Amino acid sequence: MMIARLGHGLASFAKDRGLDIAPLIAAVGLPADAFDAPDRRIETVRFARLLEMLAVNSGDDCFGLAFGANLQLGNSGNLGLALLNSPTLRQALECCERFAALLSDDAIFEGRQVNGDLIATWKCAPELLDAAQLADFRAMLLIRTFRRYLGTSWKPASVTLVRKPPRALQQHQALLADHVQFLGPTTQMVLSMPDMDARCESGDERVRASLLQACENELRSVQRMSSLTMQVFDLIQKRLGTGSATLRDVASDLAMGERTLQRRLVEVKSSFDLLLETARRQLADRLLRDANLTIAEVSDACGYASPSSFSRAIKSWFGQTAAEYRTVLLSRNMQTNQTQQAQLLSD
Repeated sequence: MMIARLGHGLASFAKDRGLDIAPLIAAVGLPADAFDAPDRRIETVRFARLLEMLAVNSGDDCFGLAFGANLQLGNSGNLGLALLNSPTLRQALECCERFAALLSDDAIFEGRQVNGDLIATWKCAPELLDAAQLADFRAMLLIRTFRRYLGTSWKPASVTLVRKPPRALQQHQALLADHVQFLGPTTQMVLSMPDMDARCESGDERVRASLLQACENELRSVQRMSSLTMQVFDLIQKRLGTGSATLRDVASDLAMGERTLQRRLVEVKSSFDLLLETARRQLADRLLRDANLTIAEVSDACGYASPSSFSRAIKSWFGQTAAEYRTVLLSRNMQTNQTQQAQLLSD
């Protein structure tokens, strides 16, 4: 799940490019007002699919990069405002590390020192590794945050993205860095350690302190939400493939009634059907990478009554048939292995 505010302005950005976002929002299963409610959280994978569809419909395979370059900084609520009010880049990075989950549950941000450089790393869930537009979007937002301290023309020494290479590199080199690598295991960028002390004159420590407290309160709320949803999600994952991943079974595992479980999930802005679909999608994404398994076997493992039901689900999730999506996954794995081998040889 991710904060919906990050999509604020997407409709007008798409409209400027001649695109009507409304039918695409419906196609990925988001509500029409998905990006309007200030405290709403939406499925990250649905937002990623929306960006991919916009990239296809616009003919721009750098759509996410362009949107990230135009999004108003601070759109991510208390965390965004805390970043804007952090006096130094070091403090901004500390905010990112502490509160990344406010942006997206799948997000893990960390900075580590290596030989006088700082490697800033953004890790994402496995099912998002093929989300090229989301990878670009997140990298662009991070670069723009750095540039508030280091200047609008600053570029990191290098950037690595999890996405496949775009048709042309010019936009990535112009907006991100001169040296951009693709098909990496995580999104990474290399900064110089002295850059950490760079200051932003508009930063206000007192305002930041107040916003950090608000972030702490919000994080506790997100963690409470995550506690029940993760319990249910873990039970669904364990039961998938056995034919017993039902609301009744999971409620029984938690020693509560079905209606009680449904009500408690609604209270934390989730639902059993949503968690079941997410678990099935993640499992399907993982199993389709195994060329030794047939499509029917993957369908069974994901708990579908028939391969046709599984095929419809795959089409709705990934916009491709199961066979087509498997081809993409296996090709990507091969490219990743070749890239890693080439890097080992160059080292």
